Amino acid sequence: MKITGVNHYNFTVQDLDKSIEFYTKILGLELLDSSTREPKFAQKAIGLSGISIRVAYFKGNGFRIEVIEYKNPEKTFLRSGDEITYGHLCLNVLGLLEFYENYKDKINFVNEPLRIPGGPNNNRYMVYFFDPDGNKIELIEGNAKN
Repeated sequence: MKITGVNHYNFTVQDLDKSIEFYTKILGLELLDSSTREPKFAQKAIGLSGISIRVAYFKGNGFRIEVIEYKNPEKTFLRSGDEITYGHLCLNVLGLLEFYENYKDKINFVNEPLRIPGGPNNNRYMVYFFDPDGNKIELIEGNAKN
């Protein structure tokens, strides 16, 4: 596998609409996409049942930010004390499927490679896994289009 660049940095937010306003109107970033992911995909990709997510991507000068609002009918996700509220680093890579096959028994993967069903990474393969210290890393096959 070869890393070709950073795809995005991620933050968890409590209100996606407020975040879109903040990142576009206050910070001046360009909104690339705002959408809801199918719960079945989100739950499989993230490894948690009973959630749904809304996602927004922003473009800055040479970087992208992804913000995710997690929803659950029985729970409000807060910024601390919850297993999904930390951010992650997402890298563009070449050879994701081969990397997964070579390391699926050696690395703590959250999911098998899945095709992303929307947004600026639409139809590209992705996978989440944890480094030895529990930091979440996402890999996306190919180079960013935006």
